[in-house]
Amino acid sequence: MALPLAPHNRRVLVASPEYLAREGALKSPADLAGRECILWFRNEHIHNAWSFSGAAGQQTIIVHGRYVSNDADVSRRWALAGYGIAYKSWLDVQEEIASGRLVPLLADLRGEKAPLNFICPHRSQFSPVVRQIYTILRDFFATIPPQAE
Repeated sequence: MALPLAPHNRRVLVASPEYLAREGALKSPADLAGRECILWFRNEHIHNAWSFSGAAGQQTIIVHGRYVSNDADVSRRWALAGYGIAYKSWLDVQEEIASGRLVPLLADLRGEKAPLNFICPHRSQFSPVVRQIYTILRDFFATIPPQAE
């Protein structure tokens, strides 16, 4: 059983101000192909096909990079350190964006959906204690400012 915690969460392109000062801003999604991107593993494969939707419709860009991780926090820290452009969950980077330590890129594009759900193997295991944990988490995620649309 899956209960939504952050059903509208999406991925967002981000880079550090230092990276942008050194390499310049993106003008279009196609610019990603020539940039250092921070990649991650998805189902044991490097996820290097980043999809977006916008005024031009749906598009997928194949990206490249020297930095690959299976740890979301590591890729966030690499982006903060200026190693490249990351395609992160809004939930992972919204605090850094608010503080200016990361800058959202191509804000007119909508990134891939990345909903966060509370998973319980079976309804019989959704005890009052587990229900209370879910309520606390749901209420916490409701306090996170939504991503600009």
